[in-house]
Amino acid sequence: MAVHAQVLSELHMVKDELFAIPEVERVFVSAGPFNAFDVMVIVPDNNAEVLDKVISVEGDIIKAFPWLEVDFDIIFRSGRALNDIVSPKGSLLFAR
Repeated sequence: MAVHAQVLSELHMVKDELFAIPEVERVFVSAGPFNAFDVMVIVPDNNAEVLDKVISVEGDIIKAFPWLEVDFDIIFRSGRALNDIVSPKGSLLFAR
């Protein structure tokens, strides 16, 4: 039960931190082996300011949970439909 609660805490932080960036459209999360997570972050365009915000959040999450291996993928939609550029992996954490 403690492991389950820990995972929920980690996912809650990922959701809250990335949701705080208004430009983030969607986030997908998938669990890998052992203590690994893949996080796919969907943003509308390749914007340096938004990219800096997402990278800062990545650093915060990695510092908060040093025992986790977290792999972040940032996908720039650039006006395209999501399914035209990538097959989302994992579970939808949130969408706007």
